[in-house]
Amino acid sequence: MWIYRVVVPVFAIGIVAVCIVLFLQVNKARAEIEDLNATVSSQEAVITKTAADLRNTENRLQETEDTLRDTEDQLLDTQESLDESIQANIELEQQYNSTVSRLNSVESSLKAEQSRTSQFEEDIANLEAELQLYYDMGIIVKSDMVPPYRASTRPQYDLVNNPEATNVSYIDLRNFLFEDDTDKIPYLVDEYMCGEFAETLHNNAEESGIKAAFVGIHFKDGSTAHAFNAFITTDRGLMYIDVTGSQPGQARPTHLDRIVSTLEVGKTRSVELLWNDGLWYMIPDSKIVSRIEVYW
Repeated sequence: MWIYRVVVPVFAIGIVAVCIVLFLQVNKARAEIEDLNATVSSQEAVITKTAADLRNTENRLQETEDTLRDTEDQLLDTQESLDESIQANIELEQQYNSTVSRLNSVESSLKAEQSRTSQFEEDIANLEAELQLYYDMGIIVKSDMVPPYRASTRPQYDLVNNPEATNVSYIDLRNFLFEDDTDKIPYLVDEYMCGEFAETLHNNAEESGIKAAFVGIHFKDGSTAHAFNAFITTDRGLMYIDVTGSQPGQARPTHLDRIVSTLEVGKTRSVELLWNDGLWYMIPDSKIVSRIEVYW
């Protein structure tokens, strides 16, 4: 019996000890569980906060994306407006260049017209001066008309004008006359007289590009009219040239070209040789001129 009483308490003590250990472990486990629960709760709170932050971030991101899309739309609108402005600027620049080109063309045309106007004014002034000179000298001027004189063997003279002919200098006129042989043609009564000489020289000059006129003069005493030529030189003005030749067998200088230095209604003519070696003398004309007609 003694042994039994001793064994029971020892066993009970062991159970109690085990229980105590288990109790302590349970308490520790509970504490750890509570700590773990607290940690989990804390983590859940963090997760909840993080989720909230994430949602806020997503919202801000969505707003940012919306703003970005709006900005992109505005940028596209701005780009389109810029492209339209650039295109409009290009068109305006083209219009400007076209306008400048047209303006330059108009200015060139205006300058050309001004130049032509100035030339016309100068020509008119020269013509007025020439007409005044003719008027002062009692000269009748006619253009594009056949002289109303009967040629020696024909009903009228045949004057051929060159539309390209121009007025030349005195030297150029002298050179032409020096080379021209009209003055060397024999003077034949009723066949080849002063009118034919004037006709031939006129046509030769026009063919050479020199503007020439046929001149007919009448005399106060009613004697036979005479014909020669007129030229307007660019440096000496109006000049009268007589190349009427001499009759066969008559002594004459090599060149019979003559300048009519004085020609005016109511006065006698003064004539001098263009080329004179000093051996020839022109007899003054005593007949008074009553009418002068110039045919251009």
